[in-house]
Amino acid sequence: WALTDEEHDALPKLGFSYSSSFALGKKWASFYPAPDLSSFHKKGPFLYERDGFYEFTLPTVESGMFQGLALGGGVLPRFFPLKEILSYFKKLIAEDCTLVLNALPFEFSSYELPKDLGLSFHDDVYLRKGREHWAERLKAIVLLLKENGYEFRTFSEHLDSLKKKNA
Repeated sequence: WALTDEEHDALPKLGFSYSSSFALGKKWASFYPAPDLSSFHKKGPFLYERDGFYEFTLPTVESGMFQGLALGGGVLPRFFPLKEILSYFKKLIAEDCTLVLNALPFEFSSYELPKDLGLSFHDDVYLRKGREHWAERLKAIVLLLKENGYEFRTFSEHLDSLKKKNA
């Protein structure tokens, strides 16, 4: 989620019809460039469209130490206490938001990275912290969403559903 505007603009030219490259929050995380979606049309709380290209943005933490960081990925659910994460999701559920969740294969791996990789502090924390309990946390998030009537779809399935609704 650190694409420049130029890189993001290249996606439709390369044949992509959607992206999930931006995380929007009240305060943007200092190590990512601020997104510019001003030329997009807002289609929902976290969905934007421009010329048939869609951007599924991620909800972010609104306050505290991780303000502005994406909630839908594995990093924050791995960092925060589960009770706090579920509280954020309950707030978004109450607002009837479309939510984006992602889980990367390395987050489920038991492989231990060597200590001397020369990674930046940010990258080191991102790749190591909380992996041991991510699967159980993801289960809890999915269960909460299912209990509240959420459907799980791919981006393509969601776009097809929106297009049928608007036809």
